[in-house]
Amino acid sequence: MAAPRQKDFARILVIASAKTGSAPKRNLFKRRLKSIFYENKLFEQPDDIAVIARNGSLELSFDQLKKILTDAVTKNNHKTN
Repeated sequence: MAAPRQKDFARILVIASAKTGSAPKRNLFKRRLKSIFYENKLFEQPDDIAVIARNGSLELSFDQLKKILTDAVTKNNHKTN
């Protein structure tokens, strides 16, 4: 999900409930997404981003998460422009 950013930079919110997996897996998932967000400078995008984890999403590799997140942000930016 995305919403127009409220600050001079975009932010990311990662939601992973206990139903999706153990705490260490949820934390790894959150750290990976935040790392991708900052390494790819997605904070320069015009929207704040919310990611909601679903069953099986904690099992995705770093590269798979990177592709999904960057594709989603790019796709969303083309819709708003």
